[in-house]
Amino acid sequence: MYRILIIEDDPRMSALLRRGLGEEIFSVAQAYDGLAGKEMALQEDFAQLIVDVMLPTLDGLGLRRQIRKARFHLPILRSARYQAAPMKRVVD
Repeated sequence: MYRILIIEDDPRMSALLRRGLGEEIFSVAQAYDGLAGKEMALQEDFAQLIVDVMLPTLDGLGLRRQIRKARFHLPILRSARYQAAPMKRVVD
């Protein structure tokens, strides 16, 4: 079975990703901070990672750099939530 690791500190977002991947198709593991995610990614065999950019203990970009050193072939999808800036109405 295709194993995916979701490293996301927001439990609601993590659950949404897990449901979206469908547990019948993928085996999904979760970590809620960067250091725990790094440990899991380096110790277990995953086909892909989904990593939030803003994580506690180790941010997603630093996590990605560290994992790349040891497992350069592992696909890593970055996930990021940004609040949209309020739109200004422009009148000519």
